[in-house]
Amino acid sequence: MFVKKVDVLCWGILKKRFLLLFFIALIGGGVTAAYYKFFVKKTYHSTASVFVGKAEEEAKNARFSPSDQLRLDLYIGSAIQQDYKDLVMSRKIQQELETCYQEKHGKPIPPYTLNSFCRRRSRYLDIEVCAFSPQEAKDIIDLLVDIFLREAQEMIGFSNTAVVDAPSLDLLPIEPHIWRNAGIAAFVAVSIGFGILLLLALHDTTICWPEDMTTFTQEPVLGIIPMSKNDDSEDHIVALRHTEDDPVNIAENFRSLRMNLQYSNAKSGNGAKIFAITSSVPHEGKTFCSANIAFSLAEGGAKTLVINCDLHKPSMAKILGERASYGVVSVLVGDCTLEKAIIRNLRDLPLDALLCGPLPPLPSRLLLSEEFKNLMASLRTQYDYIVIDCPPLIGVSDVLTISRYVDNVLLVVAAGATRKEQIEYASNILKTVDVSLLGYILNRFQNHAKGYGHNYGYGYGYGYGYGYGCGCDPDASKSKNQSKWSKIRHWFASK
Repeated sequence: MFVKKVDVLCWGILKKRFLLLFFIALIGGGVTAAYYKFFVKKTYHSTASVFVGKAEEEAKNARFSPSDQLRLDLYIGSAIQQDYKDLVMSRKIQQELETCYQEKHGKPIPPYTLNSFCRRRSRYLDIEVCAFSPQEAKDIIDLLVDIFLREAQEMIGFSNTAVVDAPSLDLLPIEPHIWRNAGIAAFVAVSIGFGILLLLALHDTTICWPEDMTTFTQEPVLGIIPMSKNDDSEDHIVALRHTEDDPVNIAENFRSLRMNLQYSNAKSGNGAKIFAITSSVPHEGKTFCSANIAFSLAEGGAKTLVINCDLHKPSMAKILGERASYGVVSVLVGDCTLEKAIIRNLRDLPLDALLCGPLPPLPSRLLLSEEFKNLMASLRTQYDYIVIDCPPLIGVSDVLTISRYVDNVLLVVAAGATRKEQIEYASNILKTVDVSLLGYILNRFQNHAKGYGHNYGYGYGYGYGYGYGCGCDPDASKSKNQSKWSKIRHWFASK
């Protein structure tokens, strides 16, 4: 399971954060290239090859066959190579080089580096001088070779050692390797960036696919509502869309949710099945889901009523595209009759709507009233299904009050936004008052793994401008900062 999750996360990061990784590579490579271009001096080199000869006395007394003489020459040359290398790198040679350079050019010798290499199975010694100017490198090696040949004859007695490849003026720098270093920096930057994104994704507790729910809850995911990024329609009722107008099959997903609700073990009395739709926190799309579930039930022929019982921040009227001066608040305070407050037969379907009406000063008191209890009892006998849009659970007690009159509660979870801790906290609130949680609706699902059919991606989230959570959420004092960090972290670690 963990390997599969990592595999899905890696492909998700590559797919969704390709441009981010590209810009990280571009910045890393660009900064490195600029650094080496403008702040690192170019280094030039000049080389010479020296053939290690034989000692004169050795040559005179040689009494060997040609083949034996050749092997002996190679042996002696290989043995003497290391002596020559040490001689080139000796402090005596370098001090004499500095003195000769000053006498010849009238200035101190510039910074340089000296290297010597012995060729394997040969009598060749390669000498390299590196400096910040090609002419300086050549001038230094010219003097060095002359000094070396003189010292070799005086100290070792090898007079037939000769220069095979004379020093040349090489105008092409050997360092820095700007594009190679930029490529390495870009690769390292992408690797670090990808690693950070993967770590953020692995430590991210937001719910992103249905399998995330099974790790901490036994209730099923009854419906998966996809997210469409390219939907410019102002009609928020998507459950009635035809196939040609619904590229991500969102209407079919609401029909599947409808079937799950109809054949679930939802308890009901002699009248309607009443579902309360809520969420753990605002902006998870519960009102959007409530309205479309009601339309989907009505499309199947069931007489349905949708009630806006979110009396704090009602948005059902905006979803339905309806305006009403009266609503559930008007009925409870006695300003109008129930018949006058209900909007009948929305879009020529057996669907009625009871909106909020005027905002009450004390919503909880109205829901606790005897009038609300009688209202729910009356409505249960008139409909097959009643869908109630409730406020979020965390921070507001209205859902617990409403739950006394409903059969089951559905919890909407926003994929990629809702955290595991929020769902657990909301579920525990329901369990403390013995409320039946039928299951979850995963809204705004974006598919990056195999097995879910289409490339989903649609989503609504009508929400709240005020802050739920004061006094009820144990982390309420940190909720604002946590929500900001969660958004930033999810943006980087989004699957």
